[in-house]
Amino acid sequence: MNLFCKPDDPIISLLHQELNANISRIPDGRLAPLGVLELLPSNSTKYRTTLPNILARPTDLDVNDSYFQTRPMASISGEKTTNTEASFGLKILQGFLQGFDASLPNLGMYFKDATKVSFSFENVKITWIDNGLLGEALIDQSIDLRNPMTAGFFTTPASKLLCIDAVITSSNFTFNVEESTHDNFAINLEALKKELGQAETKLEAIESGKRTVRFKGKQPLPFAFTCLWLQLNPEGRILAMPVHEREVRSVFGTGPKQDLPKYQISPELALINLD
Repeated sequence: MNLFCKPDDPIISLLHQELNANISRIPDGRLAPLGVLELLPSNSTKYRTTLPNILARPTDLDVNDSYFQTRPMASISGEKTTNTEASFGLKILQGFLQGFDASLPNLGMYFKDATKVSFSFENVKITWIDNGLLGEALIDQSIDLRNPMTAGFFTTPASKLLCIDAVITSSNFTFNVEESTHDNFAINLEALKKELGQAETKLEAIESGKRTVRFKGKQPLPFAFTCLWLQLNPEGRILAMPVHEREVRSVFGTGPKQDLPKYQISPELALINLD
């Protein structure tokens, strides 16, 4: 199930339109630079492995810690999303909680009178590998055709091999009730904290106000990522990281095409499911 977001949301549009990022419905600790995704012809996406594990000559991949950089993302930290319907917001919240191993059966009960909600994120960071350095490291590299996991990249129709080159992480996120059916609405924070504690999750709830709850994780998890499409020949050699095109949409319909150096799994503003 893909959840579609509002195109005018400041956080979502920044991630999707400016950074060409894909947003995961469930934060996923497996996501990291050099992670491999398989985009099947059916448009479903599966996390597979890390790139060195499927190279014919992994020991020749000259990539070390100096290739990776991390920096804070002040453009996202502390910013609120636009107000959205509570039912939709709770589905997003459930996905984020699931990423932190928190499944709360009573989640809807705490927000049953909420009508509009919003999110904000703290401690947001991006970790990436320079695409030029990665391209240089992949010169003369090939995918190992003998590895059964790589078979889908060489069938007809073939899956696309997507290599993650950057991940955006956060350990803290806030859920805000912006509108409710009555003015004296308040989140039952004590009951919520008790349920989280009983579930022994990697998350705790911290009081931020009667209509706001801040969730603090024990470790940051990736909730968005960018990736490159690695183009292969029939022998498995990595030929290119091609730019692809996306039609620019406007109020007047489809507009001109835009070159995207990163591969977006969904051309629309959708939260991605990773199997």
